[in-house]
Amino acid sequence: GERGLVTVSARRAWQRELLSVPLDHAFSAAECRQNATSLVMRIPVELRDRLARSHALLHLCFLEHYLFVKGESRFAPYLETMPASLSHLPLLTNVNISSVLEGSPLLGDIQKHRRDLESLYDEIAWELPDFGQMVSLADFMHTYCMVESHSHAKHEGNESSPLMVPLLDLINHRSRGANLRLGGSVEGELRLAAHVGRHAIAEGDELFFTYSEENEASSKFFKQFGFVDEDLPVASKVSFPLRPHHPDYSSKRLLFDESLVHTKLMLERLGGDDAESYLGQNSGYRDFPKFVIWRCSPESAGFVAQTPEAAHEELLPYARFVVFPRGTEALRTECDVTKRPPACLWPLPPAEEAAAAQFLVEVVREHIRRYPGSLEDDERMLRELSGKRSPEAPYLRIRRDERRCL
Repeated sequence: GERGLVTVSARRAWQRELLSVPLDHAFSAAECRQNATSLVMRIPVELRDRLARSHALLHLCFLEHYLFVKGESRFAPYLETMPASLSHLPLLTNVNISSVLEGSPLLGDIQKHRRDLESLYDEIAWELPDFGQMVSLADFMHTYCMVESHSHAKHEGNESSPLMVPLLDLINHRSRGANLRLGGSVEGELRLAAHVGRHAIAEGDELFFTYSEENEASSKFFKQFGFVDEDLPVASKVSFPLRPHHPDYSSKRLLFDESLVHTKLMLERLGGDDAESYLGQNSGYRDFPKFVIWRCSPESAGFVAQTPEAAHEELLPYARFVVFPRGTEALRTECDVTKRPPACLWPLPPAEEAAAAQFLVEVVREHIRRYPGSLEDDERMLRELSGKRSPEAPYLRIRRDERRCL
């Protein structure tokens, strides 16, 4: 059935600790660090430290309890509340996302995340030879998604560590109109608590708090939780690349971030002149990109650009650098080459200024052309799929919203 909590009696505004859970009752990777024979403690220290920087170490511990310890775990009642199916999540869906997300940057993000998890599964299986026989890739992916979609963060100083918190993770999400605030309590013992916000809660009302970060894009939220929050901003990631046909490409490419330059030049050396024959003509391996997240208000607010000034303050100075035609010595004199990539903060001669503006327009048009069909086609299909409650609808909604934003 549906997960969620309602209050059986009215709650006053600003009521503290409507719900609270002691931190030692929250599930964390520490549950497995105390057991020398656990999977967490059997992997090499270097790998364990690396996994601790994300959900990955918590996942490995949860996996062991969920698949093997089961009823013997002190968290057994909590484990039993986990949903049997998570097919609504993009990492696990049977939807043909290559079709419904065609053109969307989210498609590449999901595919990369899957590859990264498969690589991590292989790495753990290499370090623990029995792991691959004990845990299938499907179970590894499924339990990872359980953790990612049901965890919270404990903040201490500048560090955060993920936790899975019984009871609190039954509370559903609202980015607008949430009636609870998540916080802590230190009266007697450390606890993770849900407090009533500035509005009273009536008897029988469902409880909500906000899962999303401030200004989190709806596509990022969808990737983690599997549903579209219509009140979150829309964002599209656009790559503005320096390409081989641009003036002084060979010297300009060296002025990007050092790690990017190192990686790209290594690919060039390894690939040689025939690299495009096996990477593909559209691989972009010679491109040196500047990525920009273009954000808009949600549909209810008309997809209005949130920071339109970025086009003039950030993109145009970069575009001037890309098209600058008068050699690297003049570039270093007229532009700020200490930035990575450089920026030409002052207007160039009229013809060059026009070329910079045209570069930006062409890149955005190229990005839009990656989407199939027309925006009108997406609008029509979205109405049809939403009417049938098709699992493809939220994916198409993400794609449609990106197009409207651009």
